[in-house]
Amino acid sequence: MGVLPSLVLFARDLRTQKLRTFLALLGITWGTTAVVLLLAFGVGVKRYHSRRMHGLGDGIIIAWPMRTSLSFEGLPKGRRIRVRAEDVPKLGSEIPELEAASPEIPLWGQPIVHGGHDYRAYVGGVYPCFSDLRHIYPQAGGRFINEQDIENRHRVIFIGDHIKQELFGNAQAVGETVFVQGTGFTIVGVLRPKQQSSTYYGEDRRAAYIPASTMTSVFGYHYIAHFIYRARDPRQQSFVTQRVYQVLSKICGFDPADRETLMLWDTSEANKFIFYFFNGFNTLLGLCGIFTLLVGGIAVANIMYLLVGQKTAEIGIQMAVGAKPRHILMQFLLQALMLVAAGGLAGFLISWVLTAIMGIVPLPEQIGVPEMSPIVCFVTVILLGGIGLLAGYFPARRAASQDPVRCLGFGGL
Repeated sequence: MGVLPSLVLFARDLRTQKLRTFLALLGITWGTTAVVLLLAFGVGVKRYHSRRMHGLGDGIIIAWPMRTSLSFEGLPKGRRIRVRAEDVPKLGSEIPELEAASPEIPLWGQPIVHGGHDYRAYVGGVYPCFSDLRHIYPQAGGRFINEQDIENRHRVIFIGDHIKQELFGNAQAVGETVFVQGTGFTIVGVLRPKQQSSTYYGEDRRAAYIPASTMTSVFGYHYIAHFIYRARDPRQQSFVTQRVYQVLSKICGFDPADRETLMLWDTSEANKFIFYFFNGFNTLLGLCGIFTLLVGGIAVANIMYLLVGQKTAEIGIQMAVGAKPRHILMQFLLQALMLVAAGGLAGFLISWVLTAIMGIVPLPEQIGVPEMSPIVCFVTVILLGGIGLLAGYFPARRAASQDPVRCLGFGGL
């Protein structure tokens, strides 16, 4: 019997079990919807928190100079490590595996004044590569600090978007002059709004940055509070950190084996936590959906067992005219898969409509935006295929293992 006639007869047989068929399809549809929506929400939450985590920077290490814990060349332990802004670029010249490094000289709670308004903010003296390291990018029409600003000690400033709003409202800020400790600075750029969950001094939208050389020449601050660096290859992060200790030990005079001299924050560790945590979270959501889908699979298996019982005589006739057990098995297995596929397709359509609606309706930003990503669809299809095989295999095996003589003689099980 061809596939099309077999499906026509299957549809006819299902009409004799309308209620059970409806409940089975409803179970598969609801289970598919549950799996897709739960995984879609899981993906949305993961991407939201991942974006916020990467707002601080991607794969960077933040290093704070501390005190020595080992004596070195006659010098006692407990000495404070003092690093100058000009020492940090030496790391790049000495360590080829280092992609970029920027010092950061802080001015805390400085009033940034414009006209009759002022805003107290963190002002950092940095290098141009700080922009890429920390994902601090300007809005259209502006820029970040550049090499000419460093070389010529330009009095320019890059401000956070919140500072801009407080001082200028909706007016243009780039090109305007603000004052920090009585010194005028020309605004060259405004921060492009970004999501940020991690920080070590405050949100970037409430901070401002000037050239590190200007910070030194105008305000007299020579020593940095911390510096930021990143390896070219994330797999070499540990090696690069080891080399940072070695190079700085020559500049500042301490034992390169003294790990207390720098306090490090490796943001890649936070990325690993996000990865493993949300993978486990999504797995839990997927398991909840699977259990819901299993209920629909049990209903499909029940339908198939009933059909096997109803078609015992027909099975015997097929075997008598030469049908082999594998043909019988594939017939019922295909029918179960078609039933699951119909419910799954309906579930996908419902899920797509719901995710589209939830993408438009404002939701709390902490839960992200549900997304039917390719991986979500792929996982759901695999689950549906597995449920269909399990729901159809055992009834199909029962049908294929029957004795044709008993089927024809008794007309039933």
